[in-house]
Order: sequence, then C-alpha cells, then structure tokens
Amino acid sequence: MNKNVSLTSFPRLETERLFLRQETPEDAPAVFTVFSDPKVTQFQFSSRFYKKK
Repeated sequence: MNKNVSLTSFPRLETERLFLRQETPEDAPAVFTVFSDPKVTQFQFSSRFYKKK
C-alpha cells in the first residue's frame, strides 16, 4: 500500500447502491433539511441547523 498518497480532489466512490462524491453548493438545501431534523441530530454533539431570521 502506498502511504504517500496525496489527494488533490475528493475521491469518487461508486457502487451499485452508492454514489459518494464531494458536496457542491447545490447540495445545501438537502443537507440543511437533513440536519434540521431532530431525529437525525439527537445523538450528535452538535445542535440542529436553524434558519437565521
């Protein structure tokens, strides 16, 4: 295994059931929706996301 790996970009991982890629600004509404849900964040140390007024 090469221990001198330098990642210049986020690696892409794709399988039949998973597609993992670097997030983009277009992902922000979906991420906000997920992390605003108390059921998602109940066991995390950080608090939920809230909209600023």
